[in-house]
Amino acid sequence: MLRSTAFDGLATLDLAKYLSYNRAMIGTKVKIGELRDHLSEYLSRAEQGETILVVNRDREVAVLSAVPRPRREQSLLGWMKGTARIQGDLLEPMLPSAAWFED
Repeated sequence: MLRSTAFDGLATLDLAKYLSYNRAMIGTKVKIGELRDHLSEYLSRAEQGETILVVNRDREVAVLSAVPRPRREQSLLGWMKGTARIQGDLLEPMLPSAAWFED
C-alpha cells in the first residue's frame, strides 16, 4: 500500500513503493549530472507527461513527473446539448381537443 503525506497540497509517495508499482510507466532514466545540465529540457518533457527516473551512481533517488492538474468543473448549462431530438410541432397539442375532457 502506498504511504502518502500532505505537503503543500501535493501527495508525496514512498519512492521504493512508487517505483515497484509504476516501473512500466518510467520513460527515461537520467543521471543527476545530466539532469542538472539539461534541467529545463527534462522539466518540459515531464510537463508533457513523461515520467523520468533520476539516479545517483545507479541508485534510484527520485522520480520527476508532472503535477496532476485538477479537472475543470463543467457548467450544467448545455451539458446534454445534442442528446435530444424534437419531433413534430411543439405548438400543436398531442391529443385532439375533443379528447381533453374525456374521462
